[in-house]
Order: sequence, then structure tokens, then C-alpha cells
Amino acid sequence: MINKIHQFQKNFNLYLNKNFKKNQKVLVSLSCGLDSTVLFNLLTKSSHFKSNNIFCVFFDHQKRVEGKFEIQKFIKHYKIKKSQFFFKKIYLGNYDKSFQNLSRIARHEYIKYISRKKNIKDIFLGHHLDDVYETFFLREIQQSNILGLSTILSESIMGIKFHRPLVKFSKKKILNYALNQNIFWIEDRSNLELDYTRNKIRSFLKNENNFKKVALKREAYLKFEILSALHNNFFRKLDK
Repeated sequence: MINKIHQFQKNFNLYLNKNFKKNQKVLVSLSCGLDSTVLFNLLTKSSHFKSNNIFCVFFDHQKRVEGKFEIQKFIKHYKIKKSQFFFKKIYLGNYDKSFQNLSRIARHEYIKYISRKKNIKDIFLGHHLDDVYETFFLREIQQSNILGLSTILSESIMGIKFHRPLVKFSKKKILNYALNQNIFWIEDRSNLELDYTRNKIRSFLKNENNFKKVALKREAYLKFEILSALHNNFFRKLDK
């Protein structure tokens, strides 16, 4: 187990060395949950960035009364300075059916604001391998096209580059790391509620057979990524 933990940290540090200059400014989106908290732990332990160059953003979607208190508890536990974090309330009314999409747009708009304010062009997100499979399956049942199924996560939006260094790791491996390191995080009870399609898919994929079937399909569509690259880097240039 110890060797696996060291490999986990090593892979993360290799990602930082490959993609970042020493001590540049970065932003990390924190939900206070397992995935983003492990990401935050790895960032602060890496010594790749100065502590005052790591900024955090918290979003309160106001779907749970306890949400803002959990964020306060998290900030206090990790002693995050007021000058190092941003807090944004998102209120979308009763748009239950399109809530997740609208909240994503609102988050991106606020991240853009932070980017301009602090001159930050790179943001860390806690997405992991299970998220990729969930998103793939969600798009499949929404009848997405080939390019939509082959390229799952956006690499940049509005000039801001998204970094997901945990995307090759499963939720189980991330949990094992968190338990080994005695990391404090807060579970969001809404993740267990089946009000949203994403949560229903997550529940569906807990079945090992279902997960394997989706994983095999996802692997097949990876081969189509070359089509996306060809479209972006070749045909568009010809069109111009």
C-alpha cells in the first residue's frame, strides 16, 4: 500500500513538472468532498507552488442548508487565508431539470472573473476516472455524436486551461490515498439522492457488470479521438 501511495504522489508531481513553471499562480475548485480535497492535499504538499500562489474557489449552490457551514468548517480546518479563497453563491431558482448545466455555466463565468482579477490561467478540477465513465454514459443515453463520445472533458473554456491530474485514477484509489493520509473531507448528502440523472448513473455504475460494459465502450471510442484532433488541427486550417 505504501508503494502505491508513493506512486500516486509521484505521478501527480510528474504532472506538475510537465505542465507548470515553478511558483506560478493556480486556482483549485473545492467542493469540500473527497476528490477535490485529495487534489488540494497533493497541491499543498508538492512544494511546486508557493502557498500564496494557490487560490481556492468554493461554490454554494444553496441546495442544502448546511452547505455554507461545511465550507466554513473546511476553510477553518485547513487554515485557508481569506486572501487565498473566493466564495460564490449560485442561485438558479426552480430550474431543477437543467440545474446542473446552468450551474456549470455560472461556475465558469465566476472562474473567468477570478482569472481576470488575479491573472490566473490555470485551474485544477478534481475529476477522476469514474467521472469520465459517468459522463460518457450520460452522453450516450443523450445520443451524443462520435466526437462527443470520444472527447469527454473540455481542456479549456474562455481562455482558462483546465487541469485534471486525477483523471487516470479511480474513485477507489483516491479514497485509499485519503484514508492512508488521514485526510479530512466532507460528504455531500445530495450525491446519494437520485433527483439528478448524474446520480442515477453513478448508482447504476456501482454494479460491476454495468461498469465493465460502459468501460469497454468508452475504450473503443478513445480511438476516435484522432478524428477530433484531425478536425481541430488540419481541416479547420484548410477551411481558413
